[in-house]
Amino acid sequence: MDRYKLLLPLLLGFVVISLQAQTRVITGQVTDEYEEPLVGVTVTTPDRINSTVTGTDGYYQLEVPESVSSLSFSYIGYESRDVPLGRSHTLKVTLSENDNLLNELVVVGYGVQRRKDVTSSIVSLKPDKMETMPAVNIAQMLQGKLPGLHIINEASSASGAVTIRIRAQNSITAGTAPLIVVDGIEYSEGLAQLNPLDIESVDVLKDASSSAIYGAKAANGVILITAKRGVPGKTSVAFSATMGIQKATNLPDMINSETFYCFKEECLGYVSAFDTRQYEKGVDTNWLKQTLHTGHTQDYSLSFSGGSAQTCYYISGNLARIEGTPRNDDFNRYNLRINFDTRLASWLTFETATYFTRTDSPGNRADIATAIKMSPLTEPYDEAGELSLWPNEDDISTINPLESLNTEYEYGLKSIHSNSSFKVDLPFIPGLSYKILYGYNYYVIDTELYRSSKNTVQGMAQKGYAEVVH
Repeated sequence: MDRYKLLLPLLLGFVVISLQAQTRVITGQVTDEYEEPLVGVTVTTPDRINSTVTGTDGYYQLEVPESVSSLSFSYIGYESRDVPLGRSHTLKVTLSENDNLLNELVVVGYGVQRRKDVTSSIVSLKPDKMETMPAVNIAQMLQGKLPGLHIINEASSASGAVTIRIRAQNSITAGTAPLIVVDGIEYSEGLAQLNPLDIESVDVLKDASSSAIYGAKAANGVILITAKRGVPGKTSVAFSATMGIQKATNLPDMINSETFYCFKEECLGYVSAFDTRQYEKGVDTNWLKQTLHTGHTQDYSLSFSGGSAQTCYYISGNLARIEGTPRNDDFNRYNLRINFDTRLASWLTFETATYFTRTDSPGNRADIATAIKMSPLTEPYDEAGELSLWPNEDDISTINPLESLNTEYEYGLKSIHSNSSFKVDLPFIPGLSYKILYGYNYYVIDTELYRSSKNTVQGMAQKGYAEVVH
């Protein structure tokens, strides 16, 4: 036995030596086409498990498994490369500039520039990425796609209400929402009003230089949304139909009636007559299941675009119906967009982008916050099948979370947005032009509310309650 104890350290030593022999250290330098060192180049193995970045002199050192046959080198503004290792422990790599990326046009204020000429911090989302993201709300499409743009879901609302922050919380007491600009005009309504399939690109200005164009409102950053426009050529017809389901996940485990009853009996030493009666009846209500259900989404879009060298057009219509996961949480949207460009003369161009939107949210959704706190020994409906407004006899201050379903509620928004411009190319000064931009926004909010004196708490207190706002 003692001999085995003496052999054990030797065996462990062989194992360590064997493991060390399975890796090797690769060193080298990364430069550009002019032999200048590149700082901050990411160097990774193909599986991205091992990685490092180059230092101020462009040198790097990376320990990799013996089985790795190549290394990947990537750097913003340069072409990425996968370089074979062979048996060498030293690897010098040259990266070339990505001309396509640097020449890409980005929206900056009232115009466009090549990315390599821009000194401010800008991130962009282009059509090829947006078309692969089926979403009925632009905020959902942007979530997690642009660095520095934080989109936080406010609640499980069918309309997709969100809070948008660029980089971080920039103020404690003042507003922190970014400025949203659609086709050059400030936009103050929710992103849920826009059809995602009408969007050509989204650019986010993240630093203080945006204030030079938009003033103090741009202190929290700017989101520039550019809509699609027609291009010369044959008429193009596009139809999109998306259907899906929504279901709440990661829900808390609700306590059942037996566990709840035993807890009160053993730990609190007291169980009310109401709880005892309900327990003996076998009442066991999961209030979360009562207030939630499987929601459905439908989104249909139809567009026509085309034109000639003189006139181009883009016309689209959209219908979206969203049924949220909370009961009675619905959202409907209807859109019509007309974008029209025409050259009236060799020196005069007229452009317009007009869209009509109607949204409505019928019904008042169930109260999920109250449902989580409800006793499993209470019942949502009485023996007659009607909602029990105060289901807990021991706590008459708690109202049935489904009571809001008896409220007749309708919220509607109708809006018209029109952005038009005349561009004058001054013939006597080549390259100089003057652009007149005009924006018109009009919206009407309709709210209708009725609470019956028979099946709503507020309606009973006021002998019926009605409210109409136009």
